[in-house]
Amino acid sequence: MIVRVNPRGTEWYLADLAAVVPAAPAAVMLPKCTGPADLVVLDHHLSALEVSAGLPMGGIGVVAIVTETAASLFTLGAYAGAPRLLAMCCGAEDLAADLGVAPRLPDGSYPAATTAARAAVLAGAAAAGVLAIDTPWPDPRDPAGLAREAKAAAADGFAGKLLIHPDQIEPVRAAFTPSAEQHRWAERVRDAFAHNPDAGVFTLDGKMIDRPHLRLAERILAASG
Repeated sequence: MIVRVNPRGTEWYLADLAAVVPAAPAAVMLPKCTGPADLVVLDHHLSALEVSAGLPMGGIGVVAIVTETAASLFTLGAYAGAPRLLAMCCGAEDLAADLGVAPRLPDGSYPAATTAARAAVLAGAAAAGVLAIDTPWPDPRDPAGLAREAKAAAADGFAGKLLIHPDQIEPVRAAFTPSAEQHRWAERVRDAFAHNPDAGVFTLDGKMIDRPHLRLAERILAASG
């Protein structure tokens, strides 16, 4: 269970944490995170509340929505080592409001700043060694549009997608579950490196395979469950 609390700086933030921590959720979701400094403060608050509730200190993780303000875009590469961080999430709607633009163009695509923010979240999450989660699809009545966007997000390297309605679960699950063909390829790459642990580069089906392919294969196998 991950519980969204109100943003730091609002009158409800501390009361939300005090209400949530005794239930020992897996994580809290922090919206409008402006940078790793927010996570340092949140870590202190969670630690105090965990001790007060008799819970192990550090047991509650943090999922941060890191693109909801224009200023936050300038800190996306600085999250390495941030305490408790499990995932960095892209939020397009609030960012668009801060920029004074529509969240999406008439064809459903993103304006330039949102496109750049999504790419920066992918790079920032990779640098921090955490998951990157894509922005929600805003219309639960359009499963086909959700499926297209979720499939594209998976191809871009996102590990998942924020949802706003239970009906969105299955299309997103399907988009982020590797195909049988991808799974077989990943197994072959993994096994090839297992049989040649000192190899840096070799060929598989006539194509070059190196260590980045092994990391991709491991990610596919992990996503396959």
